[in-house]
Amino acid sequence: MRKLFSAVIILLLAASLAHAAEKAPSIKTSASPDKIFIGDRIHYQVEISSRKDIEVQFPKFAEDKMGDFEIKDLERKDARTFLGVHVITNRYLITTYSTGKKTIPAMEVRYKERGQKEWGDLKTTPIEIDVGSVLPKNTVIADIKGIKGPMSFPDIFFMVMTAFLSVLFIYILFVSLRKFLKKKIPKKLPYETALDELEKTRAASAKSRNIKEYYVAISDITRQYIESTYSLKAPEMTTEEFLQSL
Repeated sequence: MRKLFSAVIILLLAASLAHAAEKAPSIKTSASPDKIFIGDRIHYQVEISSRKDIEVQFPKFAEDKMGDFEIKDLERKDARTFLGVHVITNRYLITTYSTGKKTIPAMEVRYKERGQKEWGDLKTTPIEIDVGSVLPKNTVIADIKGIKGPMSFPDIFFMVMTAFLSVLFIYILFVSLRKFLKKKIPKKLPYETALDELEKTRAASAKSRNIKEYYVAISDITRQYIESTYSLKAPEMTTEEFLQSL
């Protein structure tokens, strides 16, 4: 078991050293998953490895379009392995809104060693994606209806008048209902109101024990009662005027 483990370690080290000894950078791509439904996201990754420090220029996509796919997000990672290999990774989050066999197109990436002037080119391999529909099989989609033309003046006038009459009807209904409810509640007679006020004044006076306020309140209640019963402006008159009018 130890010999097998040692052999695996040696093979990995040998592969890493062989990779590090390469002169030109290598490029690797992957896409997951390779089968999606319409609108689902795909993780598309482009990884460039080099034994030296390099500068990389990834292509720019107009309107975030990558062939039949739309780029929803992009993440860039620049790292170095424990063996000193420089790894630059672009992770794209892409999707498409049409069904069928779709291909992520080949991508040309430029690179050069730091401090150098000449650029080299690396090209990715196209990747095919199978995009399925979320609709059941043999579903017939009806054609989309066309846009209606502008409304004519009679139609607009009819809508405005309908809205106005509806508001007017609701207002009249509200006023009528309010009057009806007011009529249902019987109004107190003047003497009933006066008796209620006297009872409240008596209760308040029992707590405050202020004789002056008690008599003033009784006088006001009496004047209000006389005004309601005999239409005399008793609250606004002096005692002499009140007695003379009475």
